Amino acid sequence: MDISDLIKKHSLSAIDSVKRINPSAYWDDVKLEDVLTYTELDWLKNNFTNFSLKNYTSLLDLDLTGVPCDVMCDDFFESKSLQNISKLGGKLKLNKSFCSLINLKKLKLGAVHITSLPKDFGKLGHLEELLLNDTSIKKLPASFSNLTSLKKLTVYNKLINIDVDFPASLQEIDFRGNKLSELPKSLFSLPKLEHLDISDNPFTELPFVKNNALKTLKIARTPFGIFKSNILKTKQFYANCEVEEAVKYADDKTIYLSATKKYYSSSHPSGHHSSH
Repeated sequence: MDISDLIKKHSLSAIDSVKRINPSAYWDDVKLEDVLTYTELDWLKNNFTNFSLKNYTSLLDLDLTGVPCDVMCDDFFESKSLQNISKLGGKLKLNKSFCSLINLKKLKLGAVHITSLPKDFGKLGHLEELLLNDTSIKKLPASFSNLTSLKKLTVYNKLINIDVDFPASLQEIDFRGNKLSELPKSLFSLPKLEHLDISDNPFTELPFVKNNALKTLKIARTPFGIFKSNILKTKQFYANCEVEEAVKYADDKTIYLSATKKYYSSSHPSGHHSSH
């Protein structure tokens, strides 16, 4: 069986004209389960990544949800047209060809088992949105600073190190629910950054850097953000910024934080492992 045979048999959009694909669900606006047999659909889903994308010259949107992606051909990602890639669940192998997606604008992965980004990830110069939700990525590659078009960045929940040079183009960052115990000043110095979410992280100190662009800062459920004195200092320094804080404060009661698995109070500002 071949993909071109399925296209011809069911009068689907040709490989060089199709614009959006999910091999387990749709081909342009055609629902594949309505036209393909179960055997054909199962074959397409399980074999799609065995063939390169280089001949899909009009393809803009690729959804790999439901498609096995732990094994794929070496040149699978060689596409000059692809702008959006998404996947929910499963595994994804970002092989060397991934960084040849010169026109990729958005990458969205949710609950995908991926532990790292390619070292040449910075070659994706047109990338505007990088959304890595519930992945196993612990750090960002050194080439990250080359993503000069990046505006929106979301990474959680395994990040432990963000000591990289962030591109100045960033406007929105969501790092909530990670393992960040230290926050670099460079994160708060981004000239266009308007929204920063670093809630549910174990950091105890916050860099105070002048940034008039920042509009919202979320620091709830962090060892830093559960003490009133820290909140007041933050609000005074970032006077034009809305600060999301804790509903309850460790100044007057004991608070448990899942980010550190510790209890905090005025007598134990650094936290301890027992509530007694």
